Amino acid sequence: YSQLFMFEYAGNEAYTDNNFAIYFSSIHRLLHVDHPDFEHGHVVGDLTYIKPSASFKGFEPSSEIILPVVFEYWSVQESDKMPRFFVVDSRDDSTAVIPNTDTEDLHDFVI
Repeated sequence: YSQLFMFEYAGNEAYTDNNFAIYFSSIHRLLHVDHPDFEHGHVVGDLTYIKPSASFKGFEPSSEIILPVVFEYWSVQESDKMPRFFVVDSRDDSTAVIPNTDTEDLHDFVI
């Protein structure tokens, strides 16, 4: 099944660093990210990540990026996405939960 991931960058300056990955739990295996600037990988169990590819040029101030993604099988509920996506900065391995996903209410992060 297909979904759209929308990431909003709220910064006032361009963000050109590509040393990050966004991790999330997924019941279904991520098969494809249909965007040339991002790639994906499987860690273990249901843990998956999306990270910038070599062609990533960054985020412009106050911009958003939409990633079409394809998962195996199908969604059996409104969404099979788990809460608490988090970002890992590969320069120092610091982490941060993406705020709107830090909830048990799917409607806070699934549109």
